[in-house]
This record gives sequence, structure tokens and C-alpha cells, in this order.
Amino acid sequence: MAKKAGKRATADKPKRKKNGHAKPTAEKLSDDQRRVLLGHHKRKIVPLLEAERLAKSTVTKAYEIAKSEGITKKEIQILIALDSEEGENGLTLEVERIMRIARWSGVKLGSQLDLFAKPEGDLIFEEGRTAALNDLPARPPAHHGQKAAQRWLEGHAEGRDTLNRVRGEGFRSLSGAVGDLMQKAGIAASMQEPTPPQTEAEPESVHH
Repeated sequence: MAKKAGKRATADKPKRKKNGHAKPTAEKLSDDQRRVLLGHHKRKIVPLLEAERLAKSTVTKAYEIAKSEGITKKEIQILIALDSEEGENGLTLEVERIMRIARWSGVKLGSQLDLFAKPEGDLIFEEGRTAALNDLPARPPAHHGQKAAQRWLEGHAEGRDTLNRVRGEGFRSLSGAVGDLMQKAGIAASMQEPTPPQTEAEPESVHH
């Protein structure tokens, strides 16, 4: 019994850091420790807030550039949403809701949308064409069978011809200006959100 009690007493002891001091929990921080932590996290977060402000400003200007070229913010948002399964599902629900309410209102919107329906082969063709217009290589998705992959490549070939023709017409997008905006704002294309600070993390130099 005494042996078990000894184990229990050891288990109840607070964990100690290598320097011999117990690591305080958020509830047990002293006023001084809390004050030091506050300043510590402020110094970490202020630059992130500034980067966030610059990023938002850059995004706004990028949308303005797109608008000047005839591309609306809503169109860009829809295209971005379609890049993810979650976004595609959300847009599908939105379209279904619009069609349902249009039907309730007696508007023949559903029959008009049916005009956009295409056979699967045509959808695969358009998929390849879109890839070419986005200047992506002629590599069909791995899930396509041989027949579908061939249809995809046919679409890609047509899209590549279209892209080369548009470029040959001397068309020059203002999109390069977006890159300049990002460079000025110090925004990297692969920038990720910072890892949030842990609540129990002790400041770099808190002395007991």
C-alpha cells in the first residue's frame, strides 16, 4: 500500500522543465508572468496583423485590376470555389436553391439551365480545354480511362490553339501588376497562416 501511495504522490507532482522550474498552467500564472506573456505575444502578433492588412489591401487592388479587364469579383470567387470539393458542393446547393425558388415563382429558369447541360464526353473535353487555357501541361487526370483521356487531350489541344491565338493578337493582361503588388506587400505565393500561440507556452525569459 505504501508503495502505491508513493507512486500516486509522484504522479501528482507538477512536471518540471530542464531548468528545475515547474511549468505554470494558464490558471496558475502570476501577475508578472501574465504581463510578460502579454508583451511577448503582442510582439509576435503585431507584424502578422500588418501582413494581414497589406494582404487584404493587395487582394482588393487585385480585384480592381480584374474588374478593369472585365472580370468580376464574383466570377473569380466562383472559379476559386470550384477548385475544392467543399466549394463545389456549396455552389451546387446554391444553384439548386435558385432553381427551386425560381420554380416556385413560376420563372422558367430550370429549362433555360438545361440548355447548358452537356454529355460527359463534352465535359471531359472542356476540362482539357480549360487546363490548356490555364497554361497547364497536357497531362490528363489519372482517374480518366483511355477513351476519356483521349477526349481530354483533344480539348487541351483546342485550348492550346486558342491560348496561342489570343497571345498572338497582342493581348496583354494587367495581371502582372498583381505580382508587383504582392512583391511590394512582401507577400509570398506560398504564404501560410501562422501557427497560433499555445496558451500554456511560457515566455522566453520568465523568472520565478
